[in-house]
Amino acid sequence: MRFKIITAIAVLIMMMALTLTGCGGSASGGGSADTDSVTVEDLASIKMFTSRDLSGEYDEASATKIKLSDEDVTIDREGVYILCGKLQGQVNIDADDEAKIQIVLDGVEITNDNSAAIYVKSANKVFVTLAEGSENSLKVTGKYEADGDTNVDSVIFSKDDLTINGSGKLAISSAKGHGIVSKDDLVITGGNIDITAGKKGLDAHNSIRIADGQLKIEAGTDGLHSEDEDKGVGFVYIKDGEINIASGDDGIHAYTDLVVEAGSVKISKSCEGLEGNTVIINGGTVDVTSEDDGFNAVSSKSKKSGQQEGQNSEQNSRQNSEAPANDETAWICINGGKIHVDAEGDGLDSNGSLKITSGTTVVEGPSRMGNGSVDVGEGGEAVITGGTFMAASASGMGVNFSENSKQGAILTNCDSATGKIEVKDSDGNVIASMKTDKSFQCVQVSAPDIKKGQTYTISAGGSNQEIKMESLIYGQAAGPGAGPGAGPEGSGAGPEAPPNGERPDSQNSL
Repeated sequence: MRFKIITAIAVLIMMMALTLTGCGGSASGGGSADTDSVTVEDLASIKMFTSRDLSGEYDEASATKIKLSDEDVTIDREGVYILCGKLQGQVNIDADDEAKIQIVLDGVEITNDNSAAIYVKSANKVFVTLAEGSENSLKVTGKYEADGDTNVDSVIFSKDDLTINGSGKLAISSAKGHGIVSKDDLVITGGNIDITAGKKGLDAHNSIRIADGQLKIEAGTDGLHSEDEDKGVGFVYIKDGEINIASGDDGIHAYTDLVVEAGSVKISKSCEGLEGNTVIINGGTVDVTSEDDGFNAVSSKSKKSGQQEGQNSEQNSRQNSEAPANDETAWICINGGKIHVDAEGDGLDSNGSLKITSGTTVVEGPSRMGNGSVDVGEGGEAVITGGTFMAASASGMGVNFSENSKQGAILTNCDSATGKIEVKDSDGNVIASMKTDKSFQCVQVSAPDIKKGQTYTISAGGSNQEIKMESLIYGQAAGPGAGPGAGPEGSGAGPEAPPNGERPDSQNSL
């Protein structure tokens, strides 16, 4: 069954302005970049969403209406198509490479045994719009079969740019493959989307961009994954929305930049929570639970993403995170927001450096030795200039903020404990606190009220420790210009790291 339309739909060309705040401040988007060759420096100049991406609007009166039945559907002309009904088969888009096609799902149920439920073979861009109030289901029940030289391995599979918008519901299921794949850019600006996939939830070569919507993803490997190693591209940009991920490997994986501007990102299960060459949090709420590192900034060149699927995820993540001793391109930047990390590897692990300028960051764990709440590359540094940071972890790998920081920081060991931790000033005012059910022997805190020359009390596990800030940094620090920290011998300051780079436990004094 082949449907044609005579009148083409005009494409809206209005673009929305973008401000991207990175490690060094903000950059205003004034142009657009080709995402086939985008670099880290280009990211701030890309106009992320078009007006048509965001609107999800369509003219029902002039659209072509398709009632799904027993035959596959092929669309080969630019236009708007409204689909409803049930289909055991496939909706196939095979148009010229200038065609922009909008498919409106208005109560559809499509099931395919061994290929994509929706397959975009050729187009300029395809919009999948979820009609208001609609409930839609797309499912692949069996093992995928290749289409010629193309490995069609997801429920929605697109060789070209793909946008999902609207306000309806969409359930996607595939036990053997991915949820949604785009070989170019994948944009989501609305809808209530529930994905269950044996492999990746969302997978795109050039970028994944999320402006709004509700996403619930259960994935056997990565929840979100953007990468084209041959082109050296693949970023993830989250402007807003509500994202919930349970994954067998990375929660969110970007080959280059991973940026969260606002919204809610909750990763309830992962090997590594957020991974990219740079991980930048400018706002919103981020809650990560991970078996290995919570945040991981790793050189793109050192990633071995091709080994991820079907192998032990923790082993792979360690290969990735331990590859370079130091990488100046790798950064974790926290410029705002509310961040919570529950990690059994390092909480915040950068193969380069870490910078915190604002926001509230709380790290629980790791409880196992050989990992710490903060880790940076050898020669990198952790710097804090604003915001509140608090962490409790095992004592085997404590890395404090460097003396290049602009506010006070404390790193000290304690007897093994669980429960509530409070930091009070000399007047008894609580300036930072956290609670954890995990066992810890190391407490780390930085807050605007921690000042040089002042005295503070840390309470944990029923014991108190009084700390006088003889310098801005108390306890062992790491990074250029950083020394072992201030404090009298035996006060928890800890000795200098030995030449082999191992960090011994500082004396328990809490």
